[in-house]
Amino acid sequence: MKTHAKQSIELDHLNLAPVVKTEVSNLIQALQNELKLLEAKNQALMLELAHLRRIRYGVKNEALSSGQLSLFEEDRQTDIAAIEAEIEQLPSISPQKKPKRERAGRQPLPDHLPRDRASP
Repeated sequence: MKTHAKQSIELDHLNLAPVVKTEVSNLIQALQNELKLLEAKNQALMLELAHLRRIRYGVKNEALSSGQLSLFEEDRQTDIAAIEAEIEQLPSISPQKKPKRERAGRQPLPDHLPRDRASP
């Protein structure tokens, strides 16, 4: 393993006792094994999450296939023909113009009020 050889080279620079070097090397190896295990678990969880997202938000199979759509084509054509026949039977209604509203604005003064005309 390349990392193990690299570790022993790095441990040689630390000037440790042989027993301590062995313990540190074993500890590093245990931590690397745990890291690999956690990375594998993380990868599995990421794949599971991606799968669940595809299930939840992915393409649904609720769309009708072309074979299923053809089953309803005859009913659709019948319904369209029936609606067109109903429309033809309705009396033709010409659009009526709305009566013109009186313009909103100032109301005339009551008759009992005196009036003064200003001269121009």
